[in-house]
Amino acid sequence: MRKRKLFQPWVVLLIGLVALFSCEYEKIIPDIPDPGTPVSYANDIQAIWNKSCTGVGCHGSGQKPPDLTTGNSYNILMNGGYVDTLQPAQSLIYTVMATGGEMVMYTNAKDAGTVLNWIRQGAKDN
Repeated sequence: MRKRKLFQPWVVLLIGLVALFSCEYEKIIPDIPDPGTPVSYANDIQAIWNKSCTGVGCHGSGQKPPDLTTGNSYNILMNGGYVDTLQPAQSLIYTVMATGGEMVMYTNAKDAGTVLNWIRQGAKDN
């Protein structure tokens, strides 16, 4: 009498393929702000700094530069070489927040998009 294998190789392959193709991963990407939406430095950008930069104790007065506290941040960013209105996507303040930047773990795509839109709109102190 011949022993019958519990799992034939084709059954194992079929189960493997079903398992492989039945998995579904959903990547949630935050909504990127509409480039046409006006961005206010005082209301939108400073709120990002307060939440993600000074609120975590990194870029406050007397801490790691740049100082992103209210009342100081705009002048420091504009005079410190962090903002490039001619090539907004090359601005240091944006590139460190964007995917692959060193501050990406403290920010998100929506905040980075808001900063980029602000720079594209002329980086106004409004």
